Amino acid sequence: MNPTSLVGVFMNRENLLKLNLLGAIWGGSFIFIHILVPHLGAIGTAFFRVFVAGSILCGFLYLRGVRFEWKQNWKHYLWIGLLNSALPFTLFSYSALTLPASLLAILNASSPLFGVLLSALFLGDALNARKVMGLFMGILGVGLVSIDGALRLSEGVLPAIGCALAASACYAVAGIYIKKRAHHIQPKTIAGTSLMGASLFLAPMLLFFPVSGLFSFEVGAALLGLAVLCTSIALMIYFQLVKDVGPSRALTVTFLIPAFGVLWGYIFLGEAITPKTLLGCLAIVIGTALVIRQPRLKTAKFTKLAVQEF
Repeated sequence: MNPTSLVGVFMNRENLLKLNLLGAIWGGSFIFIHILVPHLGAIGTAFFRVFVAGSILCGFLYLRGVRFEWKQNWKHYLWIGLLNSALPFTLFSYSALTLPASLLAILNASSPLFGVLLSALFLGDALNARKVMGLFMGILGVGLVSIDGALRLSEGVLPAIGCALAASACYAVAGIYIKKRAHHIQPKTIAGTSLMGASLFLAPMLLFFPVSGLFSFEVGAALLGLAVLCTSIALMIYFQLVKDVGPSRALTVTFLIPAFGVLWGYIFLGEAITPKTLLGCLAIVIGTALVIRQPRLKTAKFTKLAVQEF
């Protein structure tokens, strides 16, 4: 799809710019994780990310007049925080000890593939030929990047890939939970409160996995980048996109994250870009495109509902 047709899909250049900016930000989140994990550990990186981002986002929403209704919905905030933040952020942080940032960004794009499979199992959504082909392409892509010779396969590589895929699956499980149990809560409210819920799960874990590294200027800058830019600000941009163009179109940011992840990994960390990496990335993106593509009538319905929510 060329830029002109993309502008037509997203109505104006401002939304197209927001979409690319969001892809660049989320693609860069794995760079910050890669910097932080050796100093803060997997638990520390995940905890400080959700606590700082959640505090900022909840404060911003409160000033905008949002009321969180903690008493009625605290259980939902805790469950969503566990599934959508605490678990996946920790698993990705653990994987970052072994895997390059570019590969993490590529594996992250498999989340919609898990989403369509789990939706078929637990929500009764039909698996048509297009979705099955998308799943096949996604599995092929994961296989290609997993056997890439540049990884120098060792005992820790395959478990790290498994953790990254489990993190992507967590996002899909969280989406199913929200659809079945928490669909009455506004998405922007869930974003802030679930981050604080995630911090409640992770804080006690610091007693068993304390931060042992030094807190330097580099670590502080990377933490602010991850928590403020890649979490708080990125979520605000995403919700604005959902409001302006609908959730289905906003979800196409998934296509951009692997590309930016590979690019940032090459520029800032000197990570190799191999033919298998590119082919695997392409296969996952094509598979994702096949499984998240919605019929026009359904997309229009989702867009109308999303605008009403905001």
